Amino acid sequence: MPGDYFDFNAREELPEENSSEKMDCLHCKKPIPSGSLFCLYCGEPVSSGRKNIWLAITVIFVLLFFILLILIRV
Repeated sequence: MPGDYFDFNAREELPEENSSEKMDCLHCKKPIPSGSLFCLYCGEPVSSGRKNIWLAITVIFVLLFFILLILIRV
């Protein structure tokens, strides 16, 4: 099978990262990719705060639902 071989020198070109897709780490202030979960430099977790907002909204709606349920039964 002389035609079957793996070309180790072949590379897949990756798209260049755009500077607009970067954000600053909240801890060390160095630029990191915007989708990162952890900083590449200091290792601290990076959170955008969106999860916290949705969690707070969900908790508020659940509490309101139970309060209304209790008030209706009384």
